Amino acid sequence: MKTFYTVLICFVLLSCQEDLDPSDYEFRGSWDSPKYAIQIFMNGSATLDIRNRGTLRGFVKIRNEKMIFTSEHEDDAIGYKRLDIDQRPTTDTNGVTYMILEGHRLEKH
Repeated sequence: MKTFYTVLICFVLLSCQEDLDPSDYEFRGSWDSPKYAIQIFMNGSATLDIRNRGTLRGFVKIRNEKMIFTSEHEDDAIGYKRLDIDQRPTTDTNGVTYMILEGHRLEKH
């Protein structure tokens, strides 16, 4: 019976995951700052690492200038995190692509 519930929970979590909206494809990739490290994939899966706090492996939704990360693993240190998008991805005069979340500049690698 425990196996049945585990499979059911996995199915529900996977069915909640959405692909990124095409207007948000600019967020795909690996981003890094002194506080955050983020990886975002086209299918909506993502990894968020907050320095000195822990890691979240799950999926991301981008809505209303917010990035909402939700974990798929119960052993992750962070289960849910919402970040304000201060500036969408753009390129500076040196050719570096960056975005600003919660006042932190994240550069794309």
